[in-house]
Amino acid sequence: LATALAGRAYVTGEAQVLDAWRGGPARLLPPLSLRGLAAVFAAVGRRGGVVVGGDTGPMRMAAAVGARTVGIFGPTVAARYGLGPLGVDLQGLPDCPHRRPTSITEQVCWWEARCPLSSVGPACMADVTPGRVLDLVPVTPRVPALR
Repeated sequence: LATALAGRAYVTGEAQVLDAWRGGPARLLPPLSLRGLAAVFAAVGRRGGVVVGGDTGPMRMAAAVGARTVGIFGPTVAARYGLGPLGVDLQGLPDCPHRRPTSITEQVCWWEARCPLSSVGPACMADVTPGRVLDLVPVTPRVPALR
């Protein structure tokens, strides 16, 4: 996904994520304070950009400061926990029979730390392909370098 968005996106995440992309086609967003990250997300919103990521606190911050978002939801229910009016929420494996919309911590995948539908990883996340995400990302201008 980051490769497909090269030149139009920044990659951020934990050290392992950034190390995997160092020297590649994607630009890396340096570690920032919460205030700094909120400022970047607000600038993305002002420039008509979009923030793409999982159902996480930073994505909620992006939505709160006015950036358009494409939120990726696996075991949590996008219809319940979506990112708001400027967001597009992508639900992985919408018909998962084990998903519990009002009590995620009681789901088998939460308690057993494994997906009962797949031995190789969460079926709900395998259902979310880069192509599905890219179909939801509006065409945006190239991002400027951070100064």
